[in-house]
Amino acid sequence: MDLRNFTLYITCLLVAGLFVNSNAGQNRLTIDNLKVGELEARAFELSRDSELRISATGAKYKTSGEALRAYAWIIDSQTREEIWRMKSNNVEQPDRDKLRVEFNEMVFFERGAYEVYYYILDGKFSHVDINGAKEVFDFLRELLSNDEGTDWKKLRDRLGAEIRGNEEYFKPKDDKRDFEPLVAAKPLLRFTQLPDDYYHKEYFSLNDDTELHIYLIGEYSKYGHRLVDGAWIVSLESGTRIWEPNQWNTELAGGALKNRMFNDEVRLSSGQYVLHVMTDDSHSFAKWNAMPPSDPYFWGVTIFPASRDDAKVFEKIEEPHQDEPLLAITGVGDRAYRMQSFQLNDNAKLRIYCFGEYDNRDNSFVDYGWIEHDDTREAVWELTYDNSVFAGGASKNRVFDGIVSLPKGRYTAYYITDNSHSYNRWNQSPPYDPKNYGITIYSADDDFNEEEFQLVDSRADSDKALAKLIRLGDDSRVSRGFSLDKPTRIHIYAIGEGDRHGMYDYGWLEKTENSLVIWEMTYRNTRPAGGASKNRLFDGEIMLDKGDYIVHFVTDESHSFQEWNAPKPRDPVNWGIVITRR
Repeated sequence: MDLRNFTLYITCLLVAGLFVNSNAGQNRLTIDNLKVGELEARAFELSRDSELRISATGAKYKTSGEALRAYAWIIDSQTREEIWRMKSNNVEQPDRDKLRVEFNEMVFFERGAYEVYYYILDGKFSHVDINGAKEVFDFLRELLSNDEGTDWKKLRDRLGAEIRGNEEYFKPKDDKRDFEPLVAAKPLLRFTQLPDDYYHKEYFSLNDDTELHIYLIGEYSKYGHRLVDGAWIVSLESGTRIWEPNQWNTELAGGALKNRMFNDEVRLSSGQYVLHVMTDDSHSFAKWNAMPPSDPYFWGVTIFPASRDDAKVFEKIEEPHQDEPLLAITGVGDRAYRMQSFQLNDNAKLRIYCFGEYDNRDNSFVDYGWIEHDDTREAVWELTYDNSVFAGGASKNRVFDGIVSLPKGRYTAYYITDNSHSYNRWNQSPPYDPKNYGITIYSADDDFNEEEFQLVDSRADSDKALAKLIRLGDDSRVSRGFSLDKPTRIHIYAIGEGDRHGMYDYGWLEKTENSLVIWEMTYRNTRPAGGASKNRLFDGEIMLDKGDYIVHFVTDESHSFQEWNAPKPRDPVNWGIVITRR
């Protein structure tokens, strides 16, 4: 063999040896045999800064541009920050392959501990973004064809990821049964990996002003403009929400855009608090309906001390004793109208706890409560969107939980519901405290005396009413007579329907002996009653002579009590007419 051939022979041997041993001295972390809708997780450690070879196969949608349906990502176990992820601008799509995408590159990592995740989103069209007529037809064509189903079955078994690195400093923990995310510091409270329809309250006290580090990952609803999987902190002393995540104090948490994260310090004064934690009926650690966040195992809320000194002032406590309610209208079902009067014998601070259902289309409540002063019929408190907050479950659930001061006097608490979504008849997810659906009143005075509050028969004003024709439905024709034994000033309170062209639901007063109309409800003598502009209110007094009288009220075929076709008035239960002595 001449020198040239010998050199060529040696060179081939060396190249072959390098090829055969290119993976020698390397450790591998492998994620394969994946199932749709199941999160896969592994962990590894690096004892020095290093480049690792990542080879991963993912999937995209044919109908949604650059969105990926299956991909891998890596986070730093200490900081919980995403370090690397497969995305549209770092993957390649093989020629003529409609779904498959690949990543095969060296990626630099600093020394530390890491977690690797892979997820395949369930559903052929879970993420579809259609823009323009052409994409509508493309979507319909693909929906009616079986191309994606065939392509997907071929691709599914190839999905996964492999990470390779030098065995001296790359140490995979490749048994998924042993996987547990790293918690860098001991938390004071931790509620994570939360399922659907979860609700929990945790009470704690702080014996000094304190900085707490709150790490929350939850779901934001762009329709309700709030987190539907989240948490909040309430002061037990004032009943006010001290901290709550929202669109503005959270940031994107990776994965689907609705995944949001709060990761910051919050300063709380000394006192007692309750942490509320809740999720709605979808998209949770138990089952994602969109891509999960970068740190899925921390779905929920974790509270850490900002320092060792802060940990010393924190203490879990038992739920404080709650006195029996002074008044409770709860467990309210469909088409309900309930009321309870009460007498305050002194000025009082009351805690009002009231749930309701808000109709976003009409921008009004359809299930709600309010309190009226009996003498003036003025609403001294009512459930509104501005004074209530999200109550868990469906986005339409709202709750007020706060302190209201009322002067001495007699009042009536009312609660009304429409024909759907009420206690034990929910048409969407219920609020977090369904058994208390309705209105409940507690004392908020430390030195409360039971004699200051008395329940009163709600019908006690019947003697005062000369005629009461209320809660009238469609096509009503009702009358009521009364007599006066002397000239009397009367008060008329009437709510009906009308516009500049005339009245459609209205009342009038006649002398019995000659049917002479003494008073009539008109558009000009009424004022807006709240809600739709056609809701009209008369609230005034007239003088009547001694004699016999009859009051009438009629309604047409639409827009009446419990059958509203437009926003209802502020005082819907008095749709009709009430006449009382003055």
